[in-house]
Amino acid sequence: MAKTMWDKLAHECSDFLSSCKYPLIKVLKKETNCRNIKKVKVRTKRRKDTFIKHFNEAFSMHNNIHGRSVFCNGKHSEIRNDEYEKVYVFPINGFRFLYNPDVEYHLEYEKIRNQIQESTSLPSTEADKLFIDMLEYSYKNNNISLSDAAFNGNEIIIYNIPYYYAIRKNKFQYYEQILNFLKK
Repeated sequence: MAKTMWDKLAHECSDFLSSCKYPLIKVLKKETNCRNIKKVKVRTKRRKDTFIKHFNEAFSMHNNIHGRSVFCNGKHSEIRNDEYEKVYVFPINGFRFLYNPDVEYHLEYEKIRNQIQESTSLPSTEADKLFIDMLEYSYKNNNISLSDAAFNGNEIIIYNIPYYYAIRKNKFQYYEQILNFLKK
């Protein structure tokens, strides 16, 4: 008997489903003729500016974490324009995560970086080091469960996975509908 996409999600995301009671949400570009559930590869992002360089330096123990991870949030996600839609994120087994208890969206730090550069008399290399240290210490990977981080609306970085499953949020009014469907 062929497995449906729902069966695959339930099996491949069982660690997430058993450890997190709350949804992870992000935005993806809308696709026409797209199914309600899809497998999404974690692709290297193209953005390579100074902010991304500093972000990766702060987490140098993870190879290109900004480019090879999934940024999501437990309560909402930023919609840039009508070309994007919100999705529920279901990481596959083996995922790891970091969370930030202070921000909901990591690009808020880009503004902070600019303020550090503009308002201090530090040489740029020292200002960069200060910013990298601030990033490193603001993201955590312990002392909170993924479920609590999602409930609190913290930004969550999912990494160590080649793909995840995404379910279109506009097709399911309540997250519990999905969980109940997966239990069948």
